[in-house]
Amino acid sequence: MTLHPEIPAAGAPARDVYSVSRLNREVRTLLERGLGTVWVAGELSNLSQPASGHWYFSVKDRNAQLRCAMYRSKNVFVGFTPRAGMQVLLRGRISLYEAKGECQLAVEHLEEAGIGALRREFERLKAKLAGEGLFALERKRPLPRFPRRIGVVTSPTGAAIRDILNVISRRTRTVHVLFSPAKVQGDSAGPDIAVNCISIGSVELTTTERLVNDCGQIGVTVSTLHSGLMIGPPAASEYAVEPVGVAMIRPSHR
Repeated sequence: MTLHPEIPAAGAPARDVYSVSRLNREVRTLLERGLGTVWVAGELSNLSQPASGHWYFSVKDRNAQLRCAMYRSKNVFVGFTPRAGMQVLLRGRISLYEAKGECQLAVEHLEEAGIGALRREFERLKAKLAGEGLFALERKRPLPRFPRRIGVVTSPTGAAIRDILNVISRRTRTVHVLFSPAKVQGDSAGPDIAVNCISIGSVELTTTERLVNDCGQIGVTVSTLHSGLMIGPPAASEYAVEPVGVAMIRPSHR
């Protein structure tokens, strides 16, 4: 005798049949309790900004996507305009939208990821310094057409000092280089470069050096930093000036 598949056999335990609503509700509870707050990185897409002020969008990678909602009370604190294709970093609480059975991230914090964040910080700092008049044309000093003495502030072990000396050696035989070693990476690079720029500009040659070199004070100061997007360095006036070691270097001629 064949029983109907929906009718339990005699003595079998009763079936606990879930409604769709109940199942979604329990899945939502398991997600919220099991994962809680998470950080997610991905590409922003399908952005919708209705009149309610809430933001609805997806984040995706090569293999999957996740629906997200950021309510107006949270998105008012976002410091940039989100756009499709932008790489972002989100913090939120994972949940399930029960009505549609869709997994959803309730976003509490949104920021640009990678180079986008660095670029935004660079532009913010640039605007701040411009507001202080540091880029004003009337404050710029004209470069000498034929400098006789060039100050270089950079790492003594990096490629920059070799490149600078190589270029000078190819182009002129009359320029002397005054070199002041400085850090060019890390948090202390900005203060170190600022101090050395001030110090190298205040170096005075002895009478003998002036007679032999006939090069006077520094005409141009060159400072170099680690390659890549740079934020800084801080204003030199923020740091006390201490004496630094300065060496006269003559470019080698071929």
